[in-house]
Amino acid sequence: MRKLNHIFLACCLLLAGMATSISMQAQDKTPITVDGCRPLLAPDCVIDDIVDEVGVLSDKHATYSNLLDADLTNGTTINTVLADIGLGYKPIVSIRDIKNVYKGGNGMKAGFMVADSKVSLLSLDLLKTFVISLYNDNQLVYTAPINDLDGTLLNLGLVDFGEGGGKMEFSISVPEKDKDGKELIFDEIALGTTGVNLDVLKTLSFYYGFVGESRTEINWANFGTELTSSEKNALVDGNPETNDTWTPVLVDWHSSEIDCHKVIDDLQGKEIGFVFSSASALGIEILPQVKITFISSGTGFLGSDETDEHTISQKLVGVELASNQQIIYSTTPKPGFRWDRVRISIIGVKVKLGQSKLSHAFVRDIQIPDEAKKHTLNLSSDALLCENETEYTLTSDVNVTWSLKQVLDLDGKTDKTEDYKSGVTIDPTTLTKSAKVTFATPAAAGIYIFEARDEDGCTGTVTLTRGKTQEMEDASASWFCGNILNKEADKVHLENPKGGALISIDKLNNAENILDGNLSTYASYAKGLQLAAHTGIVSVKKDEGTFGADASVVGFVAETPNSLLGADVLKFYNIVLYKDGKQVYTSVVSENNTVQAALLGAPGSAKVRYAIEVPQEYVGQFDEFTLFTSGVLNLDLTGKSLKIYGAFVSDDPTCIKPSDPLDHLGVTSITSQNTGATFNYNKTGNAGLVEAVTVLANLGYLLDGTSLTDDGADKGAVSYAVANILGSTDITVKTGRKFSGKRWVGFVIKVPTGIGDVSLLTDMEIKAYNNGKLVGDSESGSFLSANLIGWTDYAYVSCYTDQPFDEVTFTNKKLIEALKTVQYLGFYTYADKDGDGIPDEEDPDFCEPPIDIEWRKPEIAADMNSLCASNEKEILRVMITAEENATQLYYTLTNVDKAELVTSGFWDTETPGIFSPSIDFEALQMEAGRYKLEVSVVGQTLLLPASKIFVIHAEQTTWAPKANSTDWNVWENWTNGVPVIGCTDVVIPGQSAVFPVLKAYDKGAGSEEKPTDFNSCEGLHFDLGAEMLGTQHLDYKKAWVELELSLNRYYMLSAPLKGMYTGDFFVPQDMNGTQNNPYFTDLDETTSPDFRFGPRVYQRLWECSAPVVNPVEDVTGATDANNGNDSTVQVDETRWTPPFNALAQSYEEGEGFSLKAGKENLPVTKVRFRFPKEHTKYFYYNEDGFKTDLFETLDRTDNGRLFTDGITWPLVLNYTLETESNTFLVGNPFMAHINIGKFLKENSNVTSVKVYDGNAANSLILCDGKLLTNGADEDWTSIAPMQSFFVTFSAPAKTAQISITEDMLETKAGGDQPLRIAPQADALNEKEELVIEACADSTTACAKVVFNNTSEAAYVPGEDAVLLVDDEVKPRVVVYTMADDRAVDIQQTPDADRISIGVAMSKAAPLTLKFTGRAISQWKLYDAQTRHLYDLSVSDSVSLGRVDSNAGRFTLVKAGTEDKLNLENQGLLVSRTAPGAITVASADQLPIKHCAVYAADGHLISQWEGEAMSVEGIKAEAGVNMVRAIKSDGSSYSQKVICY
Repeated sequence: MRKLNHIFLACCLLLAGMATSISMQAQDKTPITVDGCRPLLAPDCVIDDIVDEVGVLSDKHATYSNLLDADLTNGTTINTVLADIGLGYKPIVSIRDIKNVYKGGNGMKAGFMVADSKVSLLSLDLLKTFVISLYNDNQLVYTAPINDLDGTLLNLGLVDFGEGGGKMEFSISVPEKDKDGKELIFDEIALGTTGVNLDVLKTLSFYYGFVGESRTEINWANFGTELTSSEKNALVDGNPETNDTWTPVLVDWHSSEIDCHKVIDDLQGKEIGFVFSSASALGIEILPQVKITFISSGTGFLGSDETDEHTISQKLVGVELASNQQIIYSTTPKPGFRWDRVRISIIGVKVKLGQSKLSHAFVRDIQIPDEAKKHTLNLSSDALLCENETEYTLTSDVNVTWSLKQVLDLDGKTDKTEDYKSGVTIDPTTLTKSAKVTFATPAAAGIYIFEARDEDGCTGTVTLTRGKTQEMEDASASWFCGNILNKEADKVHLENPKGGALISIDKLNNAENILDGNLSTYASYAKGLQLAAHTGIVSVKKDEGTFGADASVVGFVAETPNSLLGADVLKFYNIVLYKDGKQVYTSVVSENNTVQAALLGAPGSAKVRYAIEVPQEYVGQFDEFTLFTSGVLNLDLTGKSLKIYGAFVSDDPTCIKPSDPLDHLGVTSITSQNTGATFNYNKTGNAGLVEAVTVLANLGYLLDGTSLTDDGADKGAVSYAVANILGSTDITVKTGRKFSGKRWVGFVIKVPTGIGDVSLLTDMEIKAYNNGKLVGDSESGSFLSANLIGWTDYAYVSCYTDQPFDEVTFTNKKLIEALKTVQYLGFYTYADKDGDGIPDEEDPDFCEPPIDIEWRKPEIAADMNSLCASNEKEILRVMITAEENATQLYYTLTNVDKAELVTSGFWDTETPGIFSPSIDFEALQMEAGRYKLEVSVVGQTLLLPASKIFVIHAEQTTWAPKANSTDWNVWENWTNGVPVIGCTDVVIPGQSAVFPVLKAYDKGAGSEEKPTDFNSCEGLHFDLGAEMLGTQHLDYKKAWVELELSLNRYYMLSAPLKGMYTGDFFVPQDMNGTQNNPYFTDLDETTSPDFRFGPRVYQRLWECSAPVVNPVEDVTGATDANNGNDSTVQVDETRWTPPFNALAQSYEEGEGFSLKAGKENLPVTKVRFRFPKEHTKYFYYNEDGFKTDLFETLDRTDNGRLFTDGITWPLVLNYTLETESNTFLVGNPFMAHINIGKFLKENSNVTSVKVYDGNAANSLILCDGKLLTNGADEDWTSIAPMQSFFVTFSAPAKTAQISITEDMLETKAGGDQPLRIAPQADALNEKEELVIEACADSTTACAKVVFNNTSEAAYVPGEDAVLLVDDEVKPRVVVYTMADDRAVDIQQTPDADRISIGVAMSKAAPLTLKFTGRAISQWKLYDAQTRHLYDLSVSDSVSLGRVDSNAGRFTLVKAGTEDKLNLENQGLLVSRTAPGAITVASADQLPIKHCAVYAADGHLISQWEGEAMSVEGIKAEAGVNMVRAIKSDGSSYSQKVICY
């Protein structure tokens, strides 16, 4: 029975040089001898199986590394789902030793050390459900319940490892023979269960697995010991058959102590244990608590004893072992503690010791393998260097000392250390993570072996090979077999394919390249081609006669456009032979007669040789051969191009036989032995699909050195989703070496015959990491290329990366149960500096001088990064350096984005090796886009031409609404490519999935200056709702911002640009309220003539004097407003200035203001403004709508610039008021949201933040980050761009300072309203709340009471929000509660019996109060005017009839406290009766004798003397009024009322 499932992990270390062979067949292993107990630890061991489901447990993946590291005291819980996957039991965890095997018999045990955090859940019945299975090479060889032999539970081990708490040994005895009588050999142990549920599993921690004889009885007599208890010699004699029977006692302890008289070295640092057995047929009870104490005699203070105590507790439910069974208690002394006595104590009440026998003591020697104790060095990889390379950097993850260990000749046999070592220097030679090796010039070719040694003595080697070995030279010389056809030399030509083909030669670009004898050039069919079944692609014909005996093999070299090559996909093609125009042979698709295919190079080259072996009877009998599509499938080349490099013939049939693509020099399997590879368990398993149960099994095969192409052996990891639910899985390996860039990394998959849906194999990807940072991703394009190809039964997912990496992840995103037969064989890598798919070791031109392409300065653009589509006559000059004798280059120029060939041809030179061509934009009709220039030396065997990309920037581009990332400099994030200053205007739309986030240019270790097209543009337009982070890193000429407001309502705003004035808020008369100039238009007197009545704009400032200009026309001519008739309007009671009309009031950074656009006669409901305005002079208009001669002059310095220009973080904003206040108005000057939580954390003196829309509701965020709001629909956690907001302080002041840090800024995607506050995802306020909602004339207002036992009943700044009421824009209704003498719309209070409610209304109207929140059924509403009590448990909504502004009329009363509150004598009823007048009435039978009304600042407004039940028409002022009254009995009352 082959194991299919379990749980995964792997461990391996780097200790030796990296092997360069890709395959290593697993060899027969000799069982190793286990002395004592051997934990199964990394690097030799792996977790072989994972059954995983996201969301079942708290963590995504278990900390499997704890199971395999050398620290035996740390454990992990297992995130398995206990799925039934066909094993007969539910798997939990398995550990496989990929290096060693073990033999049964001779007391061999195998098991796991386990702890239970909630022992009450684990009963003996449940213990019996645990099963341990043994495997060898993933074949089941034995299985049994834990602690079981022949069906009898023998013993239970309870263990402590120095940290306390009871751990249990789950183990089995391993028999010598298997069921067939054969020697039982195993390399893997697995734990499963037939009955434990998930709740129990979650309480278990797994510490390590082990094999070996776990215990050795101690013959204490050998040490001259004494037993200091009533029991005599049984413990001493070392004979487990002799027992000491402890007599029954009713005390809470019983102990025995063994005195060795001296420290016994053989026992130090080892586990010591005691065995109890049953004394009667009644069985043995598990003792409630056992303490083992190690004693060091006389080593303590003043000669006292030192002790090391370990208590082992275990309260297993219903566990009482049968007769002749055992319980074992054991522990290990703390490290370094040397003892000469040991005491065992039984602690507990009414312990039934009469049933227990203390049988014997034992020692267990836990042998941690040496390899598990060593460090992972993660050294740089081995490398092949050209002889002219004189420097190389050696790296490691830990500090090491580097030395030259040995030098061999290129034959690998002759030692040249003494001859060559003087030509090598290492700097530094001290401990370091990076050392530079320098070779003398000229340096000798050879194999240089460098050794790294860390501070603990762990070593590793790196081999640098300078020059090619003879084996490499031979491989390089034979990289291609056969004759590449040349038109002239071989007298051949191209023909149009026969048989009614849909494609003709004239549809081929550069068709002549097929017969130029050079595989570095190609012909291509245009993008969008559809190759139908039975379509001829290309045909080659002899000029005269037939092909001869040297053409027993014929074919073509092409670059496949397919994402997958394999047995099925090769059915796309067949080759047909002709003679004199008649078909003589076709390679029809059949099992034995089909097109053969072979990669030119390893996976990554993407160049494939399609060929057939010509049957002997047709050799010499054909004059033409044609590549056809087959009749199986159509070939869709939409968005692609088919490249054909050449045709060839050969007389060697073996050169086209499919071979292992990895069977090349330099291709390295990433395994434990080769590279020290290990698994990264945190990134292996279910890749994130909730409820999809995924299985990863046999993972050890990925690292154990099994061949990556196993010649049919069924040895591979498997992965699938249970129940055919779509799943996803990751397999991540730490490579063990730091591989350099410019190499391929891939993953091998074995695809068995019969996979019906090949597309299931296409949704795979590779990612590469360096020190945990993503450096390459085949999906995002960070890799230079990525492909998935197939060969026979194998598929190879491979990617090419420029950057170093030390970790790789393979992801299969389409995981279903049908894929359980697809096997994963492992990772591989190989160096390929020129990216042609041929490993450097076999590349014939590896050390040839590279072709270098260098751009010269363009004729028009400032530099290469500033090429612009508007420069139609641009000339781009190129300098190309090639090998010394090169006289001709073949070139292609391709539009990368359109996958279209622009031009191609040959460039000649009179100076060999030096070429100076140019690219004429006008002649080639070049447009915006990315272009790739590829060049190759004619006649050279280079497979991959040298290439370089340049960009022509568009004149305008828009941020893509569905951009893949926030990176400004990613081409695909724009509708027309990346912008550049001096060329490209940019639009940022409001409806975007993400917004740009700019970061400073990081030039790394180099000195390269920032490219012109990095973080740059010409004009920058923010559309409605657009945002952006990091604008301080942007190079731009000017920014524009759009702002849209609903008419006839106030907004709290802040200027988004420098140089803005109050007069900038207008829309030209002919635009009907919407500024609609073309984007990037300068808005000056011509393009945007000012107009003040469409709409009329009202602006207000907070707590300061506002400028007002009286536009009196001067008949003598224009008058500067600074010398005109002006006056000042003072602050009113609400601290807003009245609306003002001054045009030259500048809006500074972070300054808030209030603005309303009146509807006038506009045909729209919203007005759209655009900034910046360019006007340097604004004229005033009179009330008749005519322009006067009075004007303002404006300074437009920094016009159109963002406030982030030249910013220094944190930004400190200073504010000044004319009179002291707790409240200041702050503006958001950024085109991004401000996170309120971070704002409050930075500004710790701010007690609250309030956003007020001018018409309806307030929203309050307190200094502790809790959100309180009286808004019915939204909870707010951030401040939008161009929004202003109130901040409050605990003490009033005239000045305040606010700090804004860069990390406060964030973007909120997807909005189209700049002033919308982002909704809160989760409620921040966890305290209980009561919300009061008042509704009058379809207008709703809210107040909130938060019950918080840590708050004060009185008004406290920072706890309670003072009501802000706008006197000018009178709310239809406002509701509030009262704290002290303050009206608050958000009140925090401890538990209360009474809550006073007030309402302020613009006019009397029917009023409804609705209550929601905390236990509202426990409250009643009292109306003092009608003296009616409404029970809110009956209805939480109360209609109160026609009501005017009043304070104190309504009171919330806690049910059951009505009598206590004496509602019939509560005081005053105050209501507004007319503008500027109120009525004060007695709420009881006592008349009023004196009444006075005071303003909020304390001055007397009016008073009344007399005696009446009601005082009508007493004067009040707009705003907050305080009413004080004295009644006939001398009692005094106060009440607040708000008037408009």
